[in-house]
Formats: sequence, C-alpha cells, structure tokens
Amino acid sequence: MNDGLTEANIISLRGEGYRLPEILTHQHSALQQTPLYELTEQLYRILELHRLQDEDGYLLAFFDYLSQFCTTTTGGIKEFVRYWSDELKSKSIPAGGANGISAMTIHKSKGLEFHTVIIPYCEWELNKHQGILWITSTGSPLTTLAINPIPYSEAMKNSDFSDEYNEEYLQQIVDNYNLLYVALTRPKANLIILKGATKSSIARGKTMNNVAQLITQALGHNDEGVFEFGTIV
Repeated sequence: MNDGLTEANIISLRGEGYRLPEILTHQHSALQQTPLYELTEQLYRILELHRLQDEDGYLLAFFDYLSQFCTTTTGGIKEFVRYWSDELKSKSIPAGGANGISAMTIHKSKGLEFHTVIIPYCEWELNKHQGILWITSTGSPLTTLAINPIPYSEAMKNSDFSDEYNEEYLQQIVDNYNLLYVALTRPKANLIILKGATKSSIARGKTMNNVAQLITQALGHNDEGVFEFGTIV
C-alpha cells in the first residue's frame, strides 16, 4: 500500500504543531502494509476513538460502509477517500447518543467496543461440513480434471483427499476460535452469553462440535447450566 503516511508527511505534520501518537510514527512503515480494514481498526485503537462520547452510531456506520467497500472493491486508501468525497460523506446516519440496542454480526463488531454485549445463540458449529473444495489433481484415478470440485464432508478423511480435508478442518477451527475471541472481547463492562442446553462432558476420543461445548468445558458444569461471574454494572 503506497498511499499511506510517509516520513515526509510525518515531519511536515510535526512542523505544523500536530502531535501524533508515538506508536503511529514508529510503526508507520508497518501500517502502510496493513490491509485497509485492519489498518482502520488499528487506527481506531491507537487514536483511542472509543473515548468519543455519543458517536457510536457514526463509528458503527463507518465500519459498516468500510467493510462493504473492502468486500466489493480492490481499492486502497485513495480509492476509499474518493468514495468518501463523492458519496459517503453525504449519507445520513442516525446519531449514537440515543439509548438503545445495536444489533450486528460479530464480523461487523470487530474493532469496536460496547458497555454491554449480549451474544445470543452462542452455539455455532466449529466445523461445518458443507460447501465445495476445489482441489488440484492428486493423481487419483477418481480425478480426471486439473481442478476437481469435491463436496466437503467427513468422508474425505479416509480418502485420497485427506490432506485437503485436514487443512480445511484446521482452518475452520481457527476461524471459529478467532470469531469467538472477537465476540468475547467486545464488552467494556458486561458480557451476557445465551446458549441452548449442552451436554456437560465430551465423550473420550470425541472432539467438541460447537462453541457452546467449548464454553461449557472452559467454565465447568453445574446442574442449572448457568454461570455467573462478577456483578452487572
């Protein structure tokens, strides 16, 4: 990414009396190489934008539009600034000062903070056996094309495609662990997790199938299936 801060930019800003956070000046080279969305998340933390009062609605909408931009275009900072100047800056966005609840996906909450977070249906599967894997030819007599569409399922474990299955399995587990981490680290004060009834233990030799089992194993078990730590503030 070649359209970020340069050393000359930083020196110029210092000369004009601006005071940039030290981490921003020391890491500007690394930040230049960071993808746009992740760069914005880091700037959000570095500039401590969570301290802004009654601006939640604007920040949420900004990250929402930024996410849409990053998933529908291949542009960088210059292209997003152009999009902002031509279109985004004139959009009407509800103010964030009103008391209410913001409903969003975990992906959209990434990089943001909230006083209280409620995670409903916290029981998604760690490894979903669905979709198609496009696999290059392995030399198997079952494959006649250079690239083969193979339905992703547990049956792949004992086939010529076991390596591809294991790679996809590991990637799904890591992605869902990261998703759970993002969800659990959004609140500043209160975290409320809602999930269905889950067996208290996992049979020997079996793996956990969903995040509800993971949470239950981490917190322990009681007859009611209710865990409380601390006090709601």
